[in-house]
Amino acid sequence: MYPKNAEYCVFDLDGVLADIVKGAQKYVDYMYGRHVPDTWIGHDLDAEELEEMLTNEEFFAFLPPIKNAPKALKTIEKLDYKIIIVTGRKIPIGPSVSWLIDRGIPFHDVVPMNKKDRVDLAKQINPLLFVEDNYETAKNVKEYCYKTLVLAHPWNDFKNPDITIIRDLMDLFPYIGVEVCQKG
Repeated sequence: MYPKNAEYCVFDLDGVLADIVKGAQKYVDYMYGRHVPDTWIGHDLDAEELEEMLTNEEFFAFLPPIKNAPKALKTIEKLDYKIIIVTGRKIPIGPSVSWLIDRGIPFHDVVPMNKKDRVDLAKQINPLLFVEDNYETAKNVKEYCYKTLVLAHPWNDFKNPDITIIRDLMDLFPYIGVEVCQKG
């Protein structure tokens, strides 16, 4: 699927590039008239509401980008790395691609895949970088990547000191040996 000699950076879409918490707050307020706290991890919705939200294309329109996501990926692109975006969304891929384009987030490929498939992808391409919002997925892909990072969120319980947590996507560059001026 991908050439072995390319340098890849892999990013999860929801929770790394798309702010699923802010999106859920707006969506739940709009659909159900309820407030979702900043520490949202899905427990504020019953199973039916959560499934409806995650399979509804309209929900994804509510998602703003994570702070500095466009800037970080534009910088990655300027460094000539191929950007692969993975998503577990249960909707057609077209709206996800449109979301990225509309927000100026560059990519080489957008691939729908579950967590097991992400491990297979990491084995196949041995990416320079894999950025996840899910600690368990990061732990599983870690051995196949030069560097695996997790964007900090309330739903992660970090027990492995080998998994690096970042709070901002612009913080990833030192981990791949790149100095980036963060002004502007």
